[in-house]
Amino acid sequence: MKNYEIGTRVHDHCLNCFSNEQKVVEVVSKEFSDRVVETLWLQCTNCGNLHSRLVQHDR
Repeated sequence: MKNYEIGTRVHDHCLNCFSNEQKVVEVVSKEFSDRVVETLWLQCTNCGNLHSRLVQHDR
């Protein structure tokens, strides 16, 4: 399971300018009985737009 921390850079496409690099600004974790779901709030390093992405991990 990859740990996402605030300030780390991830490779994900921006929906506005199609830049390949975004910065994690917030991580919201929710635990269920069989998996963990994280909502990543990402900010584009090029245009500054905010996006969210769901990431799930099995226990």
